[in-house]
Amino acid sequence: MHEVATSRRAVMCAFALTPLYAIPAVKAAPTDAINAPAISMTKVDRTAWDAALEQYTAARYAEDTFDRHTWTPAYEREKSGKSKIPDRVSEKMDRLTDVRCDAEDRLIATASPTLSAAIWKIEYARNRWADFVDWPDDWWISVMTDLRRFAGEAVA
Repeated sequence: MHEVATSRRAVMCAFALTPLYAIPAVKAAPTDAINAPAISMTKVDRTAWDAALEQYTAARYAEDTFDRHTWTPAYEREKSGKSKIPDRVSEKMDRLTDVRCDAEDRLIATASPTLSAAIWKIEYARNRWADFVDWPDDWWISVMTDLRRFAGEAVA
Protein backbone atom coordinates (compact mmCIF):
# COMPACT_ATOMS: atom_id res chain seq x y z
CA MET A 1 0.00 0.00 0.00
CA HIS A 2 1.29 3.46 -0.84
CA GLU A 3 1.52 6.20 1.73
CA VAL A 4 -1.08 8.74 0.63
CA ALA A 5 0.79 11.92 1.55
CA THR A 6 3.94 10.85 -0.28
CA SER A 7 1.99 9.74 -3.34
CA ARG A 8 0.05 12.99 -3.51
CA ARG A 9 3.22 15.06 -3.14
CA ALA A 10 4.96 13.07 -5.88
CA VAL A 11 1.99 13.40 -8.20
CA MET A 12 1.68 17.13 -7.50
CA CYS A 13 5.32 17.64 -8.41
CA ALA A 14 4.93 15.52 -11.53
CA PHE A 15 1.97 17.64 -12.63
CA ALA A 16 3.84 20.84 -11.92
CA LEU A 17 6.79 19.81 -14.05
CA THR A 18 4.92 18.40 -17.05
CA PRO A 19 2.42 19.95 -19.45
CA LEU A 20 -1.17 19.48 -18.38
CA TYR A 21 -2.53 18.30 -21.70
CA ALA A 22 -5.00 15.72 -20.43
CA ILE A 23 -7.87 17.96 -19.31
CA PRO A 24 -9.73 17.96 -22.66
CA ALA A 25 -9.40 14.18 -22.90
CA VAL A 26 -10.40 13.65 -19.28
CA LYS A 27 -13.44 15.86 -19.72
CA ALA A 28 -14.47 14.22 -23.00
CA ALA A 29 -13.77 10.55 -22.31
CA PRO A 30 -16.13 9.92 -19.41
CA THR A 31 -18.90 11.97 -21.00
CA ASP A 32 -18.65 9.89 -24.16
CA ALA A 33 -18.42 6.75 -22.05
CA ILE A 34 -21.65 7.55 -20.25
CA ASN A 35 -23.57 7.46 -23.54
CA ALA A 36 -22.32 4.03 -24.60
CA PRO A 37 -24.73 1.11 -24.10
CA ALA A 38 -24.11 -1.28 -21.21
CA ILE A 39 -23.59 -4.99 -21.87
CA SER A 40 -25.27 -6.40 -18.79
CA MET A 41 -28.85 -6.00 -17.70
CA THR A 42 -27.66 -4.48 -14.41
CA LYS A 43 -28.46 -0.79 -14.48
CA VAL A 44 -26.44 1.77 -12.56
CA ASP A 45 -27.84 5.19 -11.76
CA ARG A 46 -25.77 7.65 -13.78
CA THR A 47 -26.58 10.49 -11.39
CA ALA A 48 -23.79 9.50 -8.98
CA TRP A 49 -21.28 9.14 -11.84
CA ASP A 50 -22.28 12.50 -13.34
CA ALA A 51 -21.94 14.23 -9.95
CA ALA A 52 -18.56 12.62 -9.21
CA LEU A 53 -17.32 13.50 -12.71
CA GLU A 54 -18.43 17.11 -12.31
CA GLN A 55 -16.70 17.40 -8.92
CA TYR A 56 -13.50 15.84 -10.28
CA THR A 57 -13.48 18.07 -13.36
CA ALA A 58 -13.96 21.21 -11.25
CA ALA A 59 -11.25 20.18 -8.78
CA ARG A 60 -8.83 19.31 -11.57
CA TYR A 61 -9.51 22.59 -13.34
CA ALA A 62 -8.93 24.60 -10.13
CA GLU A 63 -5.68 22.75 -9.42
CA ASP A 64 -4.39 23.04 -12.98
CA THR A 65 -5.29 26.73 -13.23
CA PHE A 66 -3.54 27.60 -9.96
CA ASP A 67 -0.57 25.46 -10.95
CA ARG A 68 -0.23 27.07 -14.37
CA HIS A 69 -0.74 30.69 -13.27
CA THR A 70 0.74 30.74 -9.76
CA TRP A 71 2.64 27.68 -8.51
CA THR A 72 4.74 26.89 -11.61
CA PRO A 73 5.82 30.54 -12.13
CA ALA A 74 6.81 30.67 -8.43
CA TYR A 75 8.68 27.38 -8.83
CA GLU A 76 10.53 28.72 -11.89
CA ARG A 77 11.52 31.88 -9.98
CA GLU A 78 12.81 29.74 -7.11
CA LYS A 79 14.68 27.46 -9.51
CA SER A 80 16.40 30.45 -11.08
CA GLY A 81 17.42 31.73 -7.65
CA LYS A 82 15.20 34.82 -7.74
CA SER A 83 12.87 34.03 -4.84
CA LYS A 84 11.53 31.21 -2.71
CA ILE A 85 8.04 29.85 -3.33
CA PRO A 86 5.83 31.66 -0.81
CA ASP A 87 4.43 29.37 1.88
CA ARG A 88 0.88 30.49 1.08
CA VAL A 89 1.36 29.39 -2.54
CA SER A 90 2.70 25.97 -1.57
CA GLU A 91 -0.04 25.53 1.02
CA LYS A 92 -2.79 26.42 -1.46
CA MET A 93 -1.29 24.06 -4.05
CA ASP A 94 -1.28 21.29 -1.44
CA ARG A 95 -4.94 21.99 -0.57
CA LEU A 96 -6.00 22.01 -4.22
CA THR A 97 -4.10 18.78 -4.83
CA ASP A 98 -5.80 17.15 -1.84
CA VAL A 99 -9.23 18.25 -3.10
CA ARG A 100 -8.45 16.90 -6.59
CA CYS A 101 -7.13 13.61 -5.20
CA ASP A 102 -10.25 13.18 -3.06
CA ALA A 103 -12.53 13.94 -6.02
CA GLU A 104 -10.50 11.58 -8.21
CA ASP A 105 -10.83 8.79 -5.62
CA ARG A 106 -14.60 9.37 -5.40
CA LEU A 107 -14.94 9.22 -9.20
CA ILE A 108 -12.99 5.96 -9.41
CA ALA A 109 -15.01 4.50 -6.51
CA THR A 110 -18.30 5.43 -8.19
CA ALA A 111 -19.92 2.59 -10.12
CA SER A 112 -19.37 2.95 -13.86
CA PRO A 113 -22.70 3.36 -15.65
CA THR A 114 -21.32 1.74 -18.84
CA LEU A 115 -18.55 -0.59 -19.92
CA SER A 116 -16.94 2.35 -21.71
CA ALA A 117 -16.78 4.28 -18.43
CA ALA A 118 -15.07 1.27 -16.79
CA ILE A 119 -12.56 1.20 -19.66
CA TRP A 120 -11.98 4.92 -19.14
CA LYS A 121 -11.18 4.20 -15.47
CA ILE A 122 -8.56 1.64 -16.52
CA GLU A 123 -6.96 3.98 -19.05
CA TYR A 124 -7.01 6.86 -16.58
CA ALA A 125 -5.47 4.72 -13.82
CA ARG A 126 -2.71 3.50 -16.16
CA ASN A 127 -1.70 7.10 -16.84
CA ARG A 128 -2.28 8.37 -13.31
CA TRP A 129 -0.16 5.65 -11.66
CA ALA A 130 2.42 5.20 -14.46
CA ASP A 131 5.34 6.16 -12.19
CA PHE A 132 4.23 3.84 -9.39
CA VAL A 133 4.55 0.08 -8.94
CA ASP A 134 0.80 -0.51 -8.88
CA TRP A 135 -2.55 1.19 -8.47
CA PRO A 136 -4.04 1.52 -4.99
CA ASP A 137 -6.10 -1.51 -3.97
CA ASP A 138 -9.34 0.47 -3.77
CA TRP A 139 -8.94 1.51 -7.43
CA TRP A 140 -8.45 -2.13 -8.47
CA ILE A 141 -11.48 -3.23 -6.45
CA SER A 142 -13.67 -0.55 -8.03
CA VAL A 143 -12.65 -1.38 -11.59
CA MET A 144 -12.93 -5.15 -11.07
CA THR A 145 -16.39 -4.71 -9.50
CA ASP A 146 -17.48 -2.72 -12.56
CA LEU A 147 -16.15 -5.37 -14.94
CA ARG A 148 -17.76 -8.21 -12.99
CA ARG A 149 -21.09 -6.37 -13.05
CA PHE A 150 -20.83 -5.90 -16.83
CA ALA A 151 -19.93 -9.58 -17.21
CA GLY A 152 -23.19 -10.42 -15.46
CA GLU A 153 -21.61 -11.65 -12.23
CA ALA A 154 -23.23 -10.90 -8.89
CA VAL A 155 -21.45 -8.10 -7.05
CA ALA A 156 -21.95 -6.77 -3.53
